[in-house]
Parts: sequence; C-alpha cells; structure tokens
Amino acid sequence: MEKGIAIFDLSDTLINTSAVWKTAISSLLSELNIAFKDLKSPIYNETDAVRIMDSLLDYHRVPFTHTELTIKLGRFALADFEKDAALMPGAIEGVKAMHSKGYYVVAIANTNLALSELAKKKFAKELQIDKWYNTRSLGVSKGDKHLYEIIAEDFGMDRNQCILIDNSEPVIKTVSKLGIKTVCVSEKSIREADYNISSLYELGFKAHKNIPTKRFMFTENLLF
Repeated sequence: MEKGIAIFDLSDTLINTSAVWKTAISSLLSELNIAFKDLKSPIYNETDAVRIMDSLLDYHRVPFTHTELTIKLGRFALADFEKDAALMPGAIEGVKAMHSKGYYVVAIANTNLALSELAKKKFAKELQIDKWYNTRSLGVSKGDKHLYEIIAEDFGMDRNQCILIDNSEPVIKTVSKLGIKTVCVSEKSIREADYNISSLYELGFKAHKNIPTKRFMFTENLLF
C-alpha cells in the first residue's frame, strides 16, 4: 500500500525552464526593438518573464496590451521549449527515490496548458510521473487546499497524505499552513518547511541519526 503522494512542482523544481524564458523575452524585446542590454533583472521562470514584460508597459512605449504581450511571450516560449528546456539535476533520481519509498508521484504545473503538455511529452518517459496536473486548467493555485484535495481524491487518499516538493519560498510558506508536509529544494533553508534539501538528489539519501537537523529528510520512518 502506498504511503502517500509526492507532489513535485514542475517548473524550476523538476524542469529548468530558465533558458526557455530568457530566449522568449529576448525574442519579444527584439520584436519590439528594445535592446536586450536594457534588461537587468534575472529570468528564471515564467513569473520572472511576465514581470519583466509588464515593466515594458511602464517604461517603454509599446503598441500592445498586457494580454497581447503575454500571448506573444507564450508563443516564443513554445517555439523554444523543445530545444532549451532541461531536467533539473537529480530530477530523475528524486522521482525514483519517492517511488522506491512507497509514494505515488505527481507533477503540478502552473504555466500555460500548452507548455505543460510539451513538458509531459518531452520528459514523461524519463520522469515516470503517475499523473500530471495543471493548476490553470483546474482553476486553482499551488497554495489552494482544493488542489491537494483533488489530487488526494484521485488516488483515494486524504489531503494530509500529500507532501509538496517545491523551490518557491512563498508557496512553501502558504502550503505549510494547510497542514501539508513540505520539502523546500533550495540552498536557502526556510523555517516553515518541514524539510530543506539543496538538491533533488538528497531525496534518495538517509540522514545519519546523529545529525540534529531537518535538512536531511529520510531518517527511519520519518514520513507518514
């Protein structure tokens, strides 16, 4: 019998889309005749790209609405996804580790549906995900308890049997308040997270019992 459901965030946790969005925003800027050197903020994901795109409306005269620019940005990202998207270090090993520990494994994306479908098509064989979800198609956010109720119900389990593996501090803080266990994948430890790891590779390790920290997850019988 499965212990629970390991829910992996897709973008920036399982899949590195930084190159996709950097290329997309660069292409958009080029189309708008805005020099790429004007871009000073880092771009790691869609949220960063959209934030920078919005700044175009504030600081440059562009003949497009927010919606029109968002559509253009998404099209550029779709065009570059197959070439530029890559798995994060330890993604395959992390998913395998959770399966081996008796968890169902699901992935959640909060990007546009077309991009999440491309991700599924490109990486499904390598990642061996039991089920893929898109928050936008479900009409929920990663911080919404209904998302975890939907996922848990699909597997015949309770919401408290879910564990979220994500790299976002705001998401981790919000989801922790729902009573769902959380794993933060980051070099920076987050107090609200149940467990902090710096790499998905660590999901396959067991901590030495003398290490008095939650940074290493899988001591004996630690979860559920």
